[in-house]
Amino acid sequence: MCQLYFKEEALGRMCEALCVEGDIKIGTCEGHHLGKDVVLSGQWGADRIVLKATFLNPEQYEQIYWQSADKKTFYPDFETFTELVQESVEKRINITLSEKYPKGFVLLNKLWTSDVSSLTNGTAVMNNVWYLIQQNEYILSKLFETSGLFPKVLGSCGHIYAVEYVKPLANYFGVLSKNWEHTFEKRAELALKLLHLTTHLKTAFPLTLHICDMKIGHFGEDKKGKLKLLDTDMALFEPVLLETMVNTQSCNTNEECSFIDCDGRCNYNTGSCLSLVTNTNLQRLCKNVLMGQYFGLLGPAPPTIAQGLQKELQHCISRKDVNDSETGEIINKIERLLKTAV
Repeated sequence: MCQLYFKEEALGRMCEALCVEGDIKIGTCEGHHLGKDVVLSGQWGADRIVLKATFLNPEQYEQIYWQSADKKTFYPDFETFTELVQESVEKRINITLSEKYPKGFVLLNKLWTSDVSSLTNGTAVMNNVWYLIQQNEYILSKLFETSGLFPKVLGSCGHIYAVEYVKPLANYFGVLSKNWEHTFEKRAELALKLLHLTTHLKTAFPLTLHICDMKIGHFGEDKKGKLKLLDTDMALFEPVLLETMVNTQSCNTNEECSFIDCDGRCNYNTGSCLSLVTNTNLQRLCKNVLMGQYFGLLGPAPPTIAQGLQKELQHCISRKDVNDSETGEIINKIERLLKTAV
């Protein structure tokens, strides 16, 4: 990356700290991230960070330029480029940006970590921005940073970006495993935070954001103890998820219409997937995290609530076509049981 920076091909507010000042120290590879070639822990001054990129090399991304038959390279003009950026992001997340972020510098400065207007190498700017907006987690973190649900993006250099370090909740299993049965209070407190987060997911965005790879390691706590989403490459707004399901060529089972943990439904008469997601973030949380296939966050529970908690978790998982009021009722019942043990 620093070779590209010195050739003025990689840009961003992280480049100088990484390549000149030496303020960024790169550590070890991090786990729990599906679909990324680069996930490295590091240190930026006094702060722990994580460096991320979907692909290792810039050449692996779709390019913004095109080449003629005689290998001459052509870039769009600035106005066309901003239109392409807006169209690409809107298609990726299925949300209209024009009302909040007009075309031009406003939109590009929101999506990038540097001030576009202060840079003179226009083609390098186009390349760098174009690489970053092909990364789902980066787009969500930048556009919805005020939601507080994603680790804060601190800077970028080329196609690699840095976010604040958030401690994965998977670490709780290792920390508490020796005294697992005696740590229910801590586990219940964590479960309450996760339940609150699923509620926040329904109100933080203009469309429902589905977490389709629901597991304990994809959540984490920041320095203040606030829960955040660690890996959102498999987090899709509902229209994008439905399009993914419908585009399945054919189906014989409901499972063939599903996208990881997001359940779909097959029309057995036509052999095609319906435009329908049949489970919610809450149901995925209950199934994959709180109950777990073999070893859930809330098992084993104290005898005083074990039977009731098991019943409510099963009810949470099995209910079909749950509306908002029923979701709130399910959460309230689980919360009441947990609070008696906390």
